[in-house]
Amino acid sequence: MHVAYIPGYILRPLLLLVFVGGLVFFGGTADAVAALWALIGACAVVALVQGLLVYSGIRRHSTSAQPAFHTRHWFTTSLSFLMIDGFRMVLDNTDVILIGWLLDPHSVAVYFAAIRTGGLVAFVSFSMIALAVPKFAEIHATGTRQDLQKFVSEVIQLMFSGRRS
Repeated sequence: MHVAYIPGYILRPLLLLVFVGGLVFFGGTADAVAALWALIGACAVVALVQGLLVYSGIRRHSTSAQPAFHTRHWFTTSLSFLMIDGFRMVLDNTDVILIGWLLDPHSVAVYFAAIRTGGLVAFVSFSMIALAVPKFAEIHATGTRQDLQKFVSEVIQLMFSGRRS
């Protein structure tokens, strides 16, 4: 689970800050083009790190397995997910694009910062659920309905109050 979430949600933003901060520290300008190149670099590093972590994890647990290549199947499946995620990104950013046509850049920047700051609230919910889902599955498979209900209640209380009952 750590290999799935930490690179994209923690390492990528940190690398982006390091790359843009390093650019400014060494006398460069932090404009949109530089930020885009920093983002591309951060994504490339994260993809490489995540790929190596997955590869080493698989190698450790399945040394006798023979690889099977289904390139066409995975390509068509990946293309479908790429299209779905691409349309999701367009929908997520349509408001900013439309506001960019109607307002000045400063107003768009303030709007974008407010929307992203509000998104941090959703990140708390997402991170709690991401941590709790494996335990949900474990309790469901081995525990009782009462144990599952108790754990769900604890997670909900922790999400909304910040403390356990």
